[in-house]
Amino acid sequence: MLDIEKIIESIRSLNNLNDLKRIRDVVDERIEELRKGKEWTDNAILELWKRLSEDQRRLIRFLAKNGGEALKSEVMKEFDWKEMKVTGVIAGINNRARNMGFKDVIEGEYVQINGDWDRKYKLDRSWLNFIKSFK
Repeated sequence: MLDIEKIIESIRSLNNLNDLKRIRDVVDERIEELRKGKEWTDNAILELWKRLSEDQRRLIRFLAKNGGEALKSEVMKEFDWKEMKVTGVIAGINNRARNMGFKDVIEGEYVQINGDWDRKYKLDRSWLNFIKSFK
């Protein structure tokens, strides 16, 4: 059995900065791997879908209708939501997904369009295919 206290004690006893940085890098990489979660199955998608609020479902449907992606500014305009509402709705969806052990449903990245920065949201491909076939 792994003894976490001994590992922590061992790490605290290290005096070489490069060793500590290497350990931190390994831990960060492992955390990223675990955050990615499992790939979605149709049954898992349906299970989460049933737990989502109406706003969360509307957002997912909107993304699916737009080929699986949309800018934050487009979402705000479509639903007349404030910036924090969009962020909160997506966080709620992804937190539920992570709690189930699966990948994020919606990922975001910053993009520059005509000199202005916006956030582009992308719906997981499994979700996009499921929602398109889901009537």
